[in-house]
Amino acid sequence: MAKAVLGHIGIAGKGVSRAICARHSPFQLFLVRSGSDFQLVIESDDRSALADHERVEALEAAFRFAYLAVAAERTLCASLDDGGVPWTMEEQPDGMVIRFGPDLARRVILRSVGDHVEEEVAGVLGGRCAELTAELEDLLASATAELLTEWKPSYHETIDDEVVQVLRLGA
Repeated sequence: MAKAVLGHIGIAGKGVSRAICARHSPFQLFLVRSGSDFQLVIESDDRSALADHERVEALEAAFRFAYLAVAAERTLCASLDDGGVPWTMEEQPDGMVIRFGPDLARRVILRSVGDHVEEEVAGVLGGRCAELTAELEDLLASATAELLTEWKPSYHETIDDEVVQVLRLGA
């Protein structure tokens, strides 16, 4: 759904020099640096399209969702591919579920909640969940964002119990 809504979303660079853009006729969308955060700018030659606030709000939501999907594919899923780990990504109304591992029992759940992203990792032991999602968090959080991490008791266990990490990313 995300890619079908926007067609193509591009991410270039890393950190401060990151540039993100997309096109959805008659709109062009850009994420531009505004202080320490990014701001979505929507441009169009069609003034009536820009005046349609419901359409613009829907496009903003679609852009956030598409960015979430592309960020996951370019970081977490690419890392899994590099390691030869099978994975699938399933879109949900509020985000996506990435299942991975030999039996696809491990998962990362990403939810778009307003201007925040919630990340939940399950089936990964110990600190590996933080390592697994570090690059993804870099793309999802601004440089000044406070990451609120809730470690579940099983995070400290060394047996094959489910480990869940919930993060809230936002300004």
